[in-house]
This record gives sequence, structure tokens and C-alpha cells, in this order.
Amino acid sequence: MRKEIPAACDGTWLRLVASVMVGLTCIPALAAEPLPAPAVRAGTPIARLDYCDAAEARQHWQPVYGSAPASVEAAGSRNVLKLPCTFRGNTLERGNWEWAVDLNLSACRGVELQVYCADFAPISNFTLCLQSGQGWYGLNFNPEYAGRWVRVVLDKSRAIPEGSPAGWGRISKIRFSAWRGYDADTTVYLADLAMVGADAPVVLVQPATSHRFVRGVTNILQRYELPFFAVNDAELTAELLEGRRVLVLPGDRQSLSPSAKACVEAFSGKVLSLDPSDAEWADLAGPGDKAFAAMMNRLGAAHPLLWDVVVQNAIARAGEIAGYVSAEAAVEAIRRTAAGSDRQSATEALIERAAELRRQAGALHASGKPEGALATAQQARGALIDAYCLAQSPLEGEHRAFWCHEAYGVRGMPWDESIRILAENGFTAILPNMLWGGVAYYDSDVLPVSPDVATRGNALTECLEACRKNGIECHVWKVNFYMSGRSPREFRDRMKRDGRTLVEFDGKDKDDWLCPSHPENRKLEIDSMLELATRYDVDGIHFDYIRYPGADACFCAGCRERFEHAIGRTLANWPADTRQDADVRAQWLDWRRGNITAVVAGVADRVRAARPKVKISAAVFRIWPVDRDGVGQDWKHWCDEGYLDFICPMDYTPNVPQFRTMVRHQQEWAGRVPCYPGIGLSVWPDRNDICRLIDQINTTRELKTGGFTIFNYA
Repeated sequence: MRKEIPAACDGTWLRLVASVMVGLTCIPALAAEPLPAPAVRAGTPIARLDYCDAAEARQHWQPVYGSAPASVEAAGSRNVLKLPCTFRGNTLERGNWEWAVDLNLSACRGVELQVYCADFAPISNFTLCLQSGQGWYGLNFNPEYAGRWVRVVLDKSRAIPEGSPAGWGRISKIRFSAWRGYDADTTVYLADLAMVGADAPVVLVQPATSHRFVRGVTNILQRYELPFFAVNDAELTAELLEGRRVLVLPGDRQSLSPSAKACVEAFSGKVLSLDPSDAEWADLAGPGDKAFAAMMNRLGAAHPLLWDVVVQNAIARAGEIAGYVSAEAAVEAIRRTAAGSDRQSATEALIERAAELRRQAGALHASGKPEGALATAQQARGALIDAYCLAQSPLEGEHRAFWCHEAYGVRGMPWDESIRILAENGFTAILPNMLWGGVAYYDSDVLPVSPDVATRGNALTECLEACRKNGIECHVWKVNFYMSGRSPREFRDRMKRDGRTLVEFDGKDKDDWLCPSHPENRKLEIDSMLELATRYDVDGIHFDYIRYPGADACFCAGCRERFEHAIGRTLANWPADTRQDADVRAQWLDWRRGNITAVVAGVADRVRAARPKVKISAAVFRIWPVDRDGVGQDWKHWCDEGYLDFICPMDYTPNVPQFRTMVRHQQEWAGRVPCYPGIGLSVWPDRNDICRLIDQINTTRELKTGGFTIFNYA
């Protein structure tokens, strides 16, 4: 992946100049730059999407849910599909286009397409949905860069099934969705929809029910870019295996269906059976290389050319760190960053070591020693990453925090050690999750106390003691309204009996979530946070889940009664009127927001009166204009009213440009309230991507947020 091009080069600057010149008729308007041609790709084509005109494009791609019609635009010497995303001044949830097809995607790893957009900011994310039978396979993605063509590869193993899909061999419709992010228009261009891995020599057979071991095998094959595709047990056929070299079975072949077992028995290539109970696969799902080495030795013996693929990829990746396209580009940037610092000489030594290791890896590969070449290439990559890390400079006075989702801290480590490590590495704050909607991990008179407190002690006092010892601020994190399985069963049952739990739009109970409109539930939330702030010497209290779970909640009998009382009328068609009647819908959304805001305001008023130095903060959803309606979280209003001392938007995308766009908007919405963006390291596909973490931290520094918050300390 390449570094993002400067904003001034992606069309933004031209649009800015043009806007300034509006009304100045003596100056001609700037012409739009022509769309560049997409690169030629090698995947097995499904469709080039180079329709001759708009009429032909619309014969294939039908707009749905109020989306604008598709069209075409010239890109170099060819046309590409043009999809207008019109979000300004409306409530359109997404741009949505569908194409009826008849596709068999059984014999491929997934699909790829090329995407171009000059401005991704109005779009929160994309989904390519593939209809099969009575269900769909959903593939979510976010292109990394604006203003250039980006190749997007969507692996079938990442698909999210919905309904009852009939298998990858029966794809009847493709739906492309661009989900609304912000109230602005943009245009997306698509080219060259193709199958990936249709000619791969390795086939991974997946059982009907995937499990951790199968996911681990799949992750290893993906991580090392081996040429493979996965196929479900039920879709395995002799035709699909024709010409393949290696068949990987993650588990016992006796567990296969009779038809799949027959295919395996008749297969003329090598069969690699992996036993989940074998110790050599112990780190299969983790970052370790032990399991990969064992697997690669077997794959290489079955098909030696696979070693060439892996080693060549590893040597190339040894220099392509932090989004730079080559080792030369990465080294130039690292030297520029380290220049003049007291770490410059140490950084240079690591750069030289990385270069030497890359040369050694190439020599080992040329001499027929692939195992050594692979290990050396990995060491070279590690040395260059170390240089990238060492070249960075800290920013004095910033808020550097970690969320920690476990009350007792990092597993297998006492709070004293966990906090010491944070302090030694320059962090200034911890946000430990000490209470939920129905349980506390400390002595409480308001919430049920977890049984763990009797056996493991008061988690909060232990954490606070470690924080005071090491000079770390402790902002205690509460999961509001959501009780989860951590809350005692008797408490959850009582809440349901008393009519205090959620009911969804379709009438289904959601027993693990407290209804935010119930006065006693709001009182419970306020009292629990007030107790926390006044009984314990905390630096701050932190809201989370301070919202509804989604648009489908809550529609309990109590909500109806309280809402009808609030608007002064009885609804004839409950709950449909909250969606079908525009006036009622507007009142409903405002009322929902008010239920959540009442808790935030109540906590702010009472805590500041009792403990004015305790800071109040919140983890919030990332797109305020959308989420104030969807989940009732009106956090801009909370900032405007001064209820919060800082906010932590949960910007858990690994995509650095998207992260930057989100933070810019969030700073505007937060106004005078500090915004310490949430970086979702532990939910990224690669939880060890330290370079991307650094890039997002540097983004917060470029935007002068004053700090950041990382999820999750574990």
C-alpha cells in the first residue's frame, strides 16, 4: 500500500479554489481533471464494467432505495461505471445498485474490483453483497486512498452471511452499497470485477460449521499470500478439483460429507490433513510463525513452487512497511523523520541492518534455501519496522490513554505491573471497565457486586493504588444500560419481570439491555456513576453504551405509554407510526435522544456539584449526524452544553485516511471539548500493525487533538 497523496493533489484544492471563485464571472471555471485509466488486472474476469453508454449501464445496474441512476464516464481510453452518491440534504441511508447475474464463485478465493473516488469522506464504508438462494453474503471494505484507482480484494472467508444463502455456486444478484457517512455528495467509479484465485493450485476444504482452527488455517494462508481458494464441504466437486495440486483438510476427513469424502479419495494431487489436536498447530490463530513453518514445510514438499511464491512475497514485504511502496521510499521517510533527533544514529543502524538482511534473504533464496530466506526476510522486515518506530518523536503534554475491558486488567498480570508498563512507555491514563448495567467489580450499594470481588478482591481499589503509585490517571469506564451475561441472573430476571428491559420493533425481547426511557433505569445509571465518583478517588468517569442498541429499540409497553404522554396523543398504529408518520417520527427520535441525554446531564450536574475535579467523558459512535437518530446518541449536544470534559469517538477503522476524515469532523462537532480519538488496534485484522498505529497517532498530532485513546489493553 502506498502513502496517501497530499490533499492538494487529490482534487480538494481545485474544488476549494473553484468555490472561492463562485460569482466571479470574469474568471473561467476550472475544468475537472480527466479520470485516469484503471490498471490492467490479472484476475479471471466477471465483467469489465466498461459499458458503452449510460443506457447500457442502467440495463445492468438498477438503483434501489432512492439511489441515483448509474452512468458511465471515460477513464483513459475506456469507460467505467459511474455511481453518484447523493447524501446532501436528505436522509438516504446508502447509495445502492443491484445487478441480476448467474455466477458460480465456488472455485475462487473471492472477488476483486477497482474503485476510484476523489472524496471518500461522505461514505462511511462499502458493502458488496452477493445473493444466493434465500440469503446473502456480505463483504465490507474501505478503499485506502482517494484520488486514484484502488484494487480491492474481497475474500470469501470474510463474508458475513445473512438469511439462508444457498452456496457460492448459486450467486443470482450483486448489490453494491456505499453507506452514508456525512451530509455531502460524492461519486464512486468501478471497473474490472473479477474472480481471485480461480487458477490457484491449493484448495482449502472448509467444514459446514467453521471454527477457530479452520479460521486459523485460513488466516495463515492469507497472511503469507499463498495462492489458494476455500470451498465449503457441500460444494466440493471433482470438476472443481481438476488441475489442482494440493488439498488442505483442516480436520478429520471422516467428518466430511459422503460426496466430499469421495472427491478427496479420487483427488490425484497431494492431500494435507491438519489435526487440530496436534501441538504444532498451537499458535495457528495467533501471530506466531511456528504453525506456519510446519504448514509450509508440508505444502512445499507437496508443491515446491509454493516456496518461491512465499519467499518472493516475504522479500518484497520486507521493504513495504507503513504503506510505502518500496524499501527505498520507507527508508527515505524514516531518515527524514529521525533527522536531528538523538535517535538518528540508532535508527540508521537499524536501516543498515534491514538492508543487509534483505540481501541475505535474496542470496539464500537464490541458493535454494527457502526456509532460511523466509526467516531472514522476516527479520529484515522487523528491523525496518523497528527503525520506523524509533524514528518517531513524542509530543509533550498530550493525553495518551488505553481502554481496558477487563476489571482485573491484563490477564495473568496484576494491576501494579500493568500500570507500571503503561507509565514506562509514556501513557498518561487508563480507562478500566469496572461496571456494567447490572454489576460492579468493587464494593457498591447501588449495583450488584460481582462474585469475583469476594475471591479476587476489589478491582477498582487495586487499579487506583497502582495508578497513584505510577502517576497514571484513572478514568473508570461504565457500560451503561447493557447488562450482558456478566450481571447476575437474578438481577436480569427481576429487571425483565418489572418491565425494565428492551423490546425490539418486531416485539422480540432483548433481556440483556435496560430500557433507557424507564425512570428507574435512568436513576440507576446516574446513581451508580455518582457513587463511583464520590466513594472512590477517581480522576474521571467514562460513559460507554450511552445509547440505544440500534433503531429497532425500544418499543416496550412503557415506551409507548411514556412517549404518548410526552406528545399528548394516542397512536393508532404502534409502533409503525414512529416510522411511517413523518411528524411522529421526528418527535420519536427527539424523545429517544432526550432519554439518553437525561442520563448524561444528570450525571454531569450531580458529579460536578459533589466532586468538581472529576472529569466526565464518553466513548461515542463516530458519525454524530447519523448516530443521533440511529442510536439516540446526541453527543454534539452534550459537548455544546458542557456535560463532558472530553470525548473518545470509537474510530476503529484501520484505514488511515478514513480515520483522518472522521477526526476532522468530530473535532468540529465537539467544539471546545477535547476530542481524543479512539484507535481500534485490537479489532483490526492485523492486531500487530504497529506502523498503522503510529500513523494514526501521528494523525491525531497533525490535527492537534491533544491526545488519543487505544482499544484495548489486553
